[in-house]
Amino acid sequence: MIVNQTSRPGGTRVTGDHEGVSFLSFILPLASPAFSNIIGRVQVVRPPSLIQIQDQFRHTIACMIMSSFGGGVTEQSESVYLETVPGLKKIPPYWYPYTTYAKERWLGRELLEVVSTEFRDRSIEYYRYALESGVTTINGQVAKPDHIIQNGDRMENVVHRHEPPVSSIPIKVLLEDNEREFIVVDKPGSIPVHALGRYHCNTLVAILMSNFGYEKIYTINCLERLTSGLMILQTSSNRARRLTNEFVLGAVRTEYVAQVNGKFPGNEITCKEPLLTVDRQMGLNIVHPDGKPARTVFQRLRFLTSIVEHN
Repeated sequence: MIVNQTSRPGGTRVTGDHEGVSFLSFILPLASPAFSNIIGRVQVVRPPSLIQIQDQFRHTIACMIMSSFGGGVTEQSESVYLETVPGLKKIPPYWYPYTTYAKERWLGRELLEVVSTEFRDRSIEYYRYALESGVTTINGQVAKPDHIIQNGDRMENVVHRHEPPVSSIPIKVLLEDNEREFIVVDKPGSIPVHALGRYHCNTLVAILMSNFGYEKIYTINCLERLTSGLMILQTSSNRARRLTNEFVLGAVRTEYVAQVNGKFPGNEITCKEPLLTVDRQMGLNIVHPDGKPARTVFQRLRFLTSIVEHN
């Protein structure tokens, strides 16, 4: 991980190349003796205690967060995007506050157990290290690893988000019907529809609102992150509810067109295999006897590739 520190009002700006790195990672290292003299020379004459160093660093983090939110997190314009490699774009890292309320499956369990099993991108040792630093809060109070989660608990944390790059292919608004309050867009692959996982600003909804000026976007159908295609999006909550009911009642049918390598069989193929969700947050599903019934019908539409001999 490469960490750069630049001076700015209210504290130190910390940025890094590590994807999804949390500012919790920096707390105890910066509170080590190696940094005590630096902070000590700035704040006090005598060498500060460990508690003083931690308090000062938390104050610095708070100033950084307040400064970062001056213009809002999701208000990203095209000028903010950085092109890392041809065909891809990403946004600069930013501070983001996470706030969540206790879910039913979390009740009666220790906080450390919950975060280490629900958010498995890091080890339990990391989460213990982060919680013991004293910056994660429960209902506004510093949280302890052995805190028993209760109904109504509000958990807060702040992370330094590094969103993965997405395709630089522009989103196209193909149809805008102001009377019936909907738009039709062409979504490129690699861009998720909603905020999920490591994506918050690089989503279809966020980009439409920040770059196209829509006040609010309501989704009716959803395409997977890697899937490109047309989507109908409502600009009114009332219209969205009506169209959602049509989907639920089966009045609207969804079809996917896929391009495959080789010559697909000409006859209709039906796949009836139960699908089991292995990881809800990662969207990982597998074929398994204990899964839910599923049925997918494949039909070749056309075959266009030809090999031609010419002299």
